[in-house]
Amino acid sequence: MSEENDLDSVELAAELTMAWLGNPNNRIEAEDLPGLFRNMHSAVAALAGNAGAQRDEQASEEFAPAVSVRKSLASKDHIVSMIDGKPCRPMASRPKSTASATI
Repeated sequence: MSEENDLDSVELAAELTMAWLGNPNNRIEAEDLPGLFRNMHSAVAALAGNAGAQRDEQASEEFAPAVSVRKSLASKDHIVSMIDGKPCRPMASRPKSTASATI
């Protein structure tokens, strides 16, 4: 598994390096290219090593609403956000005018 992950990081680093070099605004000397590739590979490998830990952390995190559904819909004037618990006034679905516009 480690060998497969290492090959993937080498391929990804090569693709990222080619894309970076393909940008006409980026210029590099030929002798600096191996160093650039080493830096790109070490960055990709570091990110790949931390990716598994982040996925486990995100999977274990559960969403806890700020308020219950009943409390969110309790008022007729506004709803309460379940994310942060702040009241939100809904927009009017129709313009409030006394004159009725008919065709």
